[in-house]
Amino acid sequence: MKIILLGDLHIGARNASMVLCDYQIKFFKSVLFPYMKRHKINTIFQTGDVFDTRKFTNHLILDIWQREVFDYMHENNISFHCLVGNHDSLYKNTLEVNSPSQHLSWYDNLYIYSHPSEVDFDGMKILALPWICDGNMSASLDLISNSDAKVVIGHLELAKFELFRGQLCDNGMDHTLFKKYDHVFSGHFHHKSDYDNILYLGCPYEFTWVDYNDPKGFHVFDTATMSNKFVKNPDRLFHKIEYDDRDKDENYWKSFDVEKYIDRYVSLVVINKTNSYQFDRLVSALDSIGCADFKIAESIVDNSVEFEEEELTDVNSIQLVEKYIDTYDFDGDKKKLKTLMQTLYVESLQTLE
Repeated sequence: MKIILLGDLHIGARNASMVLCDYQIKFFKSVLFPYMKRHKINTIFQTGDVFDTRKFTNHLILDIWQREVFDYMHENNISFHCLVGNHDSLYKNTLEVNSPSQHLSWYDNLYIYSHPSEVDFDGMKILALPWICDGNMSASLDLISNSDAKVVIGHLELAKFELFRGQLCDNGMDHTLFKKYDHVFSGHFHHKSDYDNILYLGCPYEFTWVDYNDPKGFHVFDTATMSNKFVKNPDRLFHKIEYDDRDKDENYWKSFDVEKYIDRYVSLVVINKTNSYQFDRLVSALDSIGCADFKIAESIVDNSVEFEEEELTDVNSIQLVEKYIDTYDFDGDKKKLKTLMQTLYVESLQTLE
């Protein structure tokens, strides 16, 4: 039996952005469903955070997802198993009230796991672990210790794994709690990474600029061979165009295809600009084509100034904040402050346009 392993979906993310919604739906209709049809796969296991916002759901977005995704799965006999993630739950200390149960439970091909459970797939027992909170902590730890399953699928927060590319989680459970299992597949973190028997699946698509050039897609798990295969999503939401009219001649920029950037987030990075007319023509084309967002990034660095190579480092915003915290003299818990800053940073990326 082959099972599609699917990471966080975040229905309604970025303040219920229609651009993001269309991009998400395209993944299902143009990438995932055709793949499943070609390979005769009819089971999906989704690892939590089906929905994005714990306190409300945009009904227009929900209607689109029901018609385009969930109705299709129902009509085509695709069984959809999903964990309740932290974004799905109304409360932080219990999963009893959650969005998948409220909005999707009437589909008879859909199975929602709000409690730690053992599930049988073609004779293989899988331990299903939704988001672990105060309300299910004891039951979760007991089942992790005593289950004889070989595979875990969870919405786990494990220490020392990457929240997103380049940023480690300082808190969370010790991954050695799961050392007896052959495979542990998890959602929650949006960056695909692995260590020992743990695989964070990553998300099937991009949400913010943090996801730029970070491979997205889904995995196929074979219960017979205990192997998994990553299938990349070829569609991208965020694009960088490097403008260099010394490297590329005028004919290249005249024939540059801007149509593919419709409803996409675009950053035009200026490397060398010697032909202002040509540059302005490109900017005008991109500005009028209908990008979801279009920004120009021009260098303000004086290239005549030479730097030692070790002085130039590639760090993101949260890393800069953490470096500042490390150098700041105060009596508080720096580790807790870093964790708070990480949480606020990730939440802001997921909610702000």
